[in-house]
Order: sequence, then structure tokens, then C-alpha cells
Amino acid sequence: MKISTIANYIDQPGVLAKLHKKVPAILIVGGGALAAADTHRNPERPWLRNTIVAAATIGSLMAAVKYGKLLDCAHHSHNAMPKIFSLKEIEKSGMKFHNDEGHSSKEIFGEIGRLSLLGFIPIIGGVAGGIAADKITGISNKKQNANKVKEGIYQFLANIFLCNVGAGAALFAYEGLVKAKTIKPSSGKKLGAILGGIITTGIIGGSYIANYIGKKCVNPLFGDKNKNSERRPEALDIALHSDDIATAGVFAGFKWIEPVLPLMYFVSGYRAGTGYRNHHNHSHNHHHHNRQCHNHK
Repeated sequence: MKISTIANYIDQPGVLAKLHKKVPAILIVGGGALAAADTHRNPERPWLRNTIVAAATIGSLMAAVKYGKLLDCAHHSHNAMPKIFSLKEIEKSGMKFHNDEGHSSKEIFGEIGRLSLLGFIPIIGGVAGGIAADKITGISNKKQNANKVKEGIYQFLANIFLCNVGAGAALFAYEGLVKAKTIKPSSGKKLGAILGGIITTGIIGGSYIANYIGKKCVNPLFGDKNKNSERRPEALDIALHSDDIATAGVFAGFKWIEPVLPLMYFVSGYRAGTGYRNHHNHSHNHHHHNRQCHNHK
């Protein structure tokens, strides 16, 4: 059986509608598991604090999906469940449910506002939940609050907004070169252009801007004089950009990424709520710096 057949099976409206209905369960189970794993890896952090942050992030995301209608597949829940075709039926008939050419740069730019808001809401929820959780657990201080705000800015700029902008701009340039017949179109070149836009504009540019704002604006606001708290990109940050590649449609069978997007944005909101600052900066809650760094590896 061809991979494209499986991709078409996943992309059909009936399967997408089922996935959309499971968004709350995906969020609660997936988000809860990520928070539990974080608590297990870092036992020095109060479990109650992490639970409150996770709950605030999940709650804000569910509100955004239900009341803000920010998921593209939200309309499925209001219609009768479409028929789900079997793999054999799809393979035999050759029916297609996805666009092999993917989205255009114009379509990506049109999605930036919706996706940015969907990512921004859980970050606000996570930061608010994190500040409240620190007060409840008695570990609140200005430096931790500053870290939450800085991580929130980092997540939004580097992992959400500017990456979408970079993907759209790079795709626009690619389309221009193809139209001018400077290059021949191919999925490999398209993927390379999108990844280049994500890395340069989002990961590198977003990181620089977020760290600059953190040092020049957030630190003075919270009285944090720590000049060595720059946030560096990590593997998980890069993994969060799967939605940018999926939105561009470089690979067939990626429409299912839409109902899974909230879980990706949960990671951004949760990390903002815990004030994540790379491995070497987690030691601010513990006096034994060397042991702390070892626990995070």
C-alpha cells in the first residue's frame, strides 16, 4: 500500500472531524503527560506548581478553541459526521482529500493572524498560571516572574509568529523564482526555502529579538540584573515548527496537524509558565548548582 493512500485516509473530512472532537482529550492527556515528565525529570520543582501551570495553559487553549473558533477544522463539529472511506476504497478509486501542491504564500500569510492568536492565548494563560502558582506554593520572586515573561516573549516570537512570517516570506520568494523560470519547481526546493525562512527569520531572528527585549525591557522592569540569561534555541523548539512545514503542504497527509496544533502550543505556554531558561538557568530554585545541571541533562 502506498504512503499517499494512508495520507489520503488521514486527510479525509470524516477522520479530521473525529480528530477535532478529540482535541480536549489530546490536550489533557498529552499536556498532562508532558507536565508529569517535566516534574519527574526535575523533582526539585513543586508538583503543584507544574500542575497549576499545565491546567492554566490547557484551560486557556480549550477556551480559544471552543469560543474563539481558532481551529480551521472547527466547523466539522457542527455538521453531520462525514463518511469515512476505508484504505481499500481510497486505493481502488484513487480519490484525494489533500492538495498535492500545498498552500501558497498568500494562504500562509492569511493564516498568520489566526495561528498567532492561537499560540498567544496559551502563552498568556501559562504565564498568568505560573505567576499564580509560584505565589500559591510560596516560591514567587521577581526573577522568576521576569523569566516567565521573557520565555513567553521568546516562545511567541521565535516559535510562533516570526516562524510563520519567515515560512511565508521564503515561500513567496520561491514562488517568484519559479514564476520567473529562474528555478524549476520541486518539493525539495520548496522545503529548503521554507526551512530556510523558519531558521533565519524565526529561530535565529526571533531568538535575537526576544533576548534583546528581555535584557533591555523585561529585566529592568522586574529588577533582574542577570545579564547571562539569554535563551538559546533547542531541539524541541525546532520540532515545534512542524506546523509551518505542514501548513505549506510540502508533505502530503498533513491536514491532521490542525487538530494537533493545540498540543504544540501547549508546550510553548507551559514553558512560558515555568519560566524556562535553558538547562543552565534552572538552578535558580536550588542551591546545589552542579547537581541541578546534572539533573537536566
